[in-house]
Amino acid sequence: MQRKSPDTIPAPAESHVAGTVEYLVYNYNEPVVANIPRDRIFTAEIIRRRMNVPFHGNRDLGYVLGGGNGNGYVLSYNGAPFGVIPNDRLCAYLDDVHARTISCVWHEWYEPTIKSIKALAPSTRRSRSERIIASMIGAGKWDSVDDVDSIKASDYKPNAMADSLLSGRGFIDIEVSLDMIPTPKGSYAKPHVGIFHDGAALFEFDARKMVYGELVRHAGQNALARVEKKLSNDGNGSPYYSIMLVFQSDTSSQA
Repeated sequence: MQRKSPDTIPAPAESHVAGTVEYLVYNYNEPVVANIPRDRIFTAEIIRRRMNVPFHGNRDLGYVLGGGNGNGYVLSYNGAPFGVIPNDRLCAYLDDVHARTISCVWHEWYEPTIKSIKALAPSTRRSRSERIIASMIGAGKWDSVDDVDSIKASDYKPNAMADSLLSGRGFIDIEVSLDMIPTPKGSYAKPHVGIFHDGAALFEFDARKMVYGELVRHAGQNALARVEKKLSNDGNGSPYYSIMLVFQSDTSSQA
């Protein structure tokens, strides 16, 4: 997602990468970026071949840089090379999306006369929860899962039904639905919310659970659930169930 700013220097729409994560750029040639104001986003061209980058304007002291394969990619501004992206994972991402340009910015000085340049791109790393969600929905290697509606819950009660479904496997992905479970007549307690599979309550949560409000909000909806049985870090290694629920925007009816 491209960062929007009134101070953004317009960038070509085709094959351009922008994001909110800042990646280090080694600034070898300050004169090229000398006139770019602080916090102004600008567009740099990505050069994949090895080339000579003058050392702060001095071609006699230049370095042959870039070319990928662990050597990073050279960046240029208005046709003049100024720095190198050293992050191999970011370079791989730029290749996969066929990027030709990337947004850059600077906020502070690396040295009194040399700017600390940052490249702006999406995150190229996922948290464990994000990796689980991506695996569940078949997201591509670099696809964002930020907008996926999901809930993570844990249940520490013994569960024969979950054990039967797991059958010794590390995890299972199953279709479930969420619905409210009425309290007994005369009870003043809030109704429980259940996660149902094939018409039977697989997990049940009461109002004391921190995740209760989120589950209630999705009552009546279908979801894809990843169920894992894990061991807790309470010193006793007690088993518990980790549940990741992923909701589809077009599934709102009870199964």
